[in-house]
Amino acid sequence: MLQLDKGVKLQGFTDADWVGSPSDRKNTSRGIFIIGSTIVSWYNRNQRSVALSSVEVEYMAASQATCEAI
Repeated sequence: MLQLDKGVKLQGFTDADWVGSPSDRKNTSRGIFIIGSTIVSWYNRNQRSVALSSVEVEYMAASQATCEAI
C-alpha cells in the first residue's frame, strides 16, 4: 500500500491459479488496483509461460502486478 496524499492510498492485490487452463497448462493471474475507494485498474490473463510450482506462479503474478502498477 502506498500513501499518495493525506488519506488517499494506492492498494494493489494479486492472485494466481496454478494450471488454470488444463488445455495449455498455463496459469491465470489476476489483479486489481484501487486508489482511495475507486478501482482504477484490473486484469485477468493467462501467464506467458508454464510454471513448475505454485511458488513460481505467485512470483510471476507479483511480477505482472508490479509492471501494471508502474
